[in-house]
Amino acid sequence: MRMTKRTSVFLEVTIILLTCAFSLNGAWYDAQPSPRAPDVPSYPGFSSIDPSRNHFVVFGDTRGKSPWEFWLEKTGNVREEILQEITDNKPAFVINLGDLVLKGESTRSWLEFDRLHAGVREEGIPYFPVLGNHEMQGNTEAALRNYFKRFPHLSGQRWYSFIWKNVGFIMLDSNLSALTPAERSEQIRWYTAELERFEADAQVRYVIACTHEPPFTNRA
Repeated sequence: MRMTKRTSVFLEVTIILLTCAFSLNGAWYDAQPSPRAPDVPSYPGFSSIDPSRNHFVVFGDTRGKSPWEFWLEKTGNVREEILQEITDNKPAFVINLGDLVLKGESTRSWLEFDRLHAGVREEGIPYFPVLGNHEMQGNTEAALRNYFKRFPHLSGQRWYSFIWKNVGFIMLDSNLSALTPAERSEQIRWYTAELERFEADAQVRYVIACTHEPPFTNRA
């Protein structure tokens, strides 16, 4: 197609209008001044598990939708409704399979996460996350700092395990591209050792390994 002067002007105007539209919809909220963060809330951990409760909840992708993801279906208040249902059922603990927030380094993203999980904190429900790819977005050090401040019971560990009743849980970091070769090797070694430890433990009858990225996918 031949590019005329009129076509060129039309394209420039279109790009400007699209840019303004995305900006107004919040696509660039991380480029705006971040709100001043209040005291960072921490979520209950291992010592807060109530042994009298006999159920737990596994869920994930609590992040909001980016305005760039215009093709995704609008979900309205579904996140609020799910978290309210979880809070009302008072499980022994919850496991979040990653993508807790839209952007890990963003104060705004984490404030939204804290708002959604206010009921979980108030009920003292222990919270065990695994790292998703969105937790690593932006400046990695800032992103991980936001993450670990809220979950001090993880002691800065990107992978960890615990036993509840007769179930062993292994929480893995599937962000392999964000790990050094030495870290990837260390996680594999640790994972194998944990499987062997649980196998030798007569208390453990079941093992559940949790990751954000699935080990198998039907995507080409």
